[in-house]
Amino acid sequence: MNLRSLRVSLAVVLLCAGGTAASQTYSAFSGQTIYGSLKHKEAVSFNQAAASVLRNPKDGEVTLWVSPVGTRAPVVAKLYADGSREEKGMPCRRLNTELERGPTQERWEFWFCQRADGEWKAVSQTQR
Repeated sequence: MNLRSLRVSLAVVLLCAGGTAASQTYSAFSGQTIYGSLKHKEAVSFNQAAASVLRNPKDGEVTLWVSPVGTRAPVVAKLYADGSREEKGMPCRRLNTELERGPTQERWEFWFCQRADGEWKAVSQTQR
């Protein structure tokens, strides 16, 4: 998987308890977004944090994430889930993210649904 693929999807690889599950989103994460600018190692680390938040049944519990040390300003993020629903027989969670790199800030809201194979799939996204 190349960096371009990571920019097109949030969470190409989400690590879940006992295995891996892939996740897909829309193409809003171009290189012009904070997430879209993450290097491969940073994106993998962020996706692991997102998977942990999606698995946590407690609404509103904030997970703080800081990008691995690199040669540029770090990305700091707050992630939390604050809602659940069922869609087409799949359990779904709303994931909220607040990302900062220097003075730039972004806020995103996603609905992820978990398929029977454990894969989390984004079914909607909103930049706030």
